[in-house]
Amino acid sequence: MELTGLTSEQVTERIAKGLRNVTSKTRTKRTQEIVFENLFSIFNLVVLVVIGFLLFFYFRTRNSTLILDSVGVLVVALINTTLAISQEIKAKRALDKVSLLLERKVTVIRDGEEVSIDQKEIVVDDLILLKRGDQIVVDGRVETSNHLEIDESLLTGESVPLFKSESDEILSGSFCVSGNGTYVAEKVGDDCYANKVTDIAKKLKHNLTPLQKKLDHIVETLLVVSASLVLLELLFDPHANMDDMDFIRRLSTIVISLIPQGLVLMASITFALGVYRISRIGAIVEKLNAIESFSNVQIVCMDKTGT
Repeated sequence: MELTGLTSEQVTERIAKGLRNVTSKTRTKRTQEIVFENLFSIFNLVVLVVIGFLLFFYFRTRNSTLILDSVGVLVVALINTTLAISQEIKAKRALDKVSLLLERKVTVIRDGEEVSIDQKEIVVDDLILLKRGDQIVVDGRVETSNHLEIDESLLTGESVPLFKSESDEILSGSFCVSGNGTYVAEKVGDDCYANKVTDIAKKLKHNLTPLQKKLDHIVETLLVVSASLVLLELLFDPHANMDDMDFIRRLSTIVISLIPQGLVLMASITFALGVYRISRIGAIVEKLNAIESFSNVQIVCMDKTGT
């Protein structure tokens, strides 16, 4: 059977209709968004209030102890924030490179001749040659098959290669492991199965873990308690026998002691150490809290290929 493929005019028509294998770049979270979310966390907002409180009394009393307290609180917040931002940016850069499809040239038949083109130049109904070792780069249907075997383990988890005959469907991201043949492109660009899977992975949203929710709740509760105690001190004026300096020190002690700086910092450091250990085996950890989520897993289900 003679294979002619598309004509140059047909290719031009499909390009004009936007039926070319061009993907819209999936946008992961921008660096500015990562920085903003981590800077304006509940803990950091509480720290900001505390520092404002301490600086207010410093400018009234010029007591250097208040500056030292402010710096101490600020350092903890900076370490905690820096760890989270650096890990998320590192994961973002890794995710931006994730793709199930390899950047290779493909051979198509156009005007009755074999032509080598880039993947992005494929159009719908293109006739693509397939041989052992080639990756299927767009979804389509087999046109001709000469003992064609396709490995779909990357997509479906099926470890045994599947025989494909004429009119059988094949998915982008799978590989030809034996035989040869041709297939007609049916879905290109963002409609391809492989590109949809990659898009889902990059758009995955992360929720707060149980530990993070508890930490936020503790910080919020202690902030309310701290503010209440300071208000009671001011209302009932128990510093009748104290000078103003001693009273300010007393208020600052109440505020500082009720902010769980060490708890938040140690949680972040523990998560960071877990991320480091996991990254050594090549895994991508997008957020620090993923470590806690993984620690809560009791049952892991996987098929024979590990997917």
